[in-house]
Amino acid sequence: MNLNLCKSCLSIIFVCLFCSLTLFSQSEMPKGEVIEKVETQSDSAQTYALYLPKNYSPEKKWAILYAFEPIGRGKLPVTIYQDAAEKYGVIVVGSYNSQNGLDGTTLSKVLSALWDDTHQRFSIDEKRVYATGFSGGSRVASIFASSCMCVTGVIGSGAGFSVGLKPSPSLQFIYFSAIGFDDYNYYEIRQLKKLLEEAKMTHRLERFDGAHQWLPKELAEEGLAWMQLYAMKNGSVAKDETFIKDNFQQRLSKSESYLNKNQYLEAFQGFSAIAFDFKDLLNVSAVEEKVKNLQNSEELKKALKEEESQIQSQERHSSYILSEWAKLERSEERLMDLANIRTYIAKLQKTSEEKEDSSARRIARRSLNQVYAGSYETALFNYERAKKYNQALISFELANEIYPKSSRIPYDRARVYALSGQKKKALEFLEKAVGFGFKNWQELESEKGFDNIRQEEKYKKLLTQIKTTNN
Repeated sequence: MNLNLCKSCLSIIFVCLFCSLTLFSQSEMPKGEVIEKVETQSDSAQTYALYLPKNYSPEKKWAILYAFEPIGRGKLPVTIYQDAAEKYGVIVVGSYNSQNGLDGTTLSKVLSALWDDTHQRFSIDEKRVYATGFSGGSRVASIFASSCMCVTGVIGSGAGFSVGLKPSPSLQFIYFSAIGFDDYNYYEIRQLKKLLEEAKMTHRLERFDGAHQWLPKELAEEGLAWMQLYAMKNGSVAKDETFIKDNFQQRLSKSESYLNKNQYLEAFQGFSAIAFDFKDLLNVSAVEEKVKNLQNSEELKKALKEEESQIQSQERHSSYILSEWAKLERSEERLMDLANIRTYIAKLQKTSEEKEDSSARRIARRSLNQVYAGSYETALFNYERAKKYNQALISFELANEIYPKSSRIPYDRARVYALSGQKKKALEFLEKAVGFGFKNWQELESEKGFDNIRQEEKYKKLLTQIKTTNN
């Protein structure tokens, strides 16, 4: 993402802010339930999913959380944060227009439309404006926060800051980061934590059992609870002694659990964050003693060394697969070379499917997911958009090797074949997608990429099959 977006966001968003303060009007929208789609009043093409707490009223100011998705699934993050938002009194907005691959001007338009519309409709506490995102959406959340300087806190999931944006003492938001143990971006978040520490930015890192995905609901609640804690520390909301003590005990128990499971790195970082967050609120001397003991322990040194080894192994596996795949197009012995790559991938797939968590399983899962994400996103956001259909098909093919039972990849391959005029292949892969469980007939009907095969009998039969099966 181009950092010129910072300046454009800054000017547009602040214009929207000052205009919207005079245009506020009360909405009669349902409360206590996820509203699937809201059109912005200025532009019906800009839409978002919404959650208003059950007791929302314009008589008081409310915190708001803007959520960004890499592929525009606005409802998904709103659903994830729904329970936590109800608990802490937060409005949640999930954009349908924000997605990976947008240029700065387009993204700026999305951000300003969200800001303007929500500030016209709702009573918002400007001291408690938050942003969240997953993967590329996490990067959008960071650039949103850095450009407008109106965001108090960011909850990132599965990725860190936007490319070119680095932690700095000049950035005024606090940062909560969530990453799955099997996420291929694990190393990025590990490095980001170091940069946040060097910049002395208030931050917190939480890990969870999972791959490259939105943070689970329980961590969404922890993220909003952390924002609430800091709102109490800076005086944005009144201190709640019960909440502070309960939150302290919950986090202490979680860190103790890590320690009991010999997860020394997670325990150390958990205790360190507790000591920092609660230092001015409670007596944390016992926690600080735990931090000191762990910091000098051989167990922590071994854990750090093991983590570094995992990261190096992941890079070695993913680099090998990607480099060997790149050679296939010009290989004179393509079938033999393809068989070798498939054997290599199959070994990783077998390890990734082991029931017990282990260093080898984490490496295998991260490596495979890194290759998948790289090839899939390159095909979708780079090659296909540039109409380089042959290159897109090659990248999608590699993604399919990683997840051969996916219904999404053959669907995307079918679309690219259709766009390139290869009708027979398009229908063949569309049939494969349906066979693997593709069932979104609304998406199929609205996808313009399939316009040149809609009159084909096979297409009509497949569409009827999906509709019949899922109605």
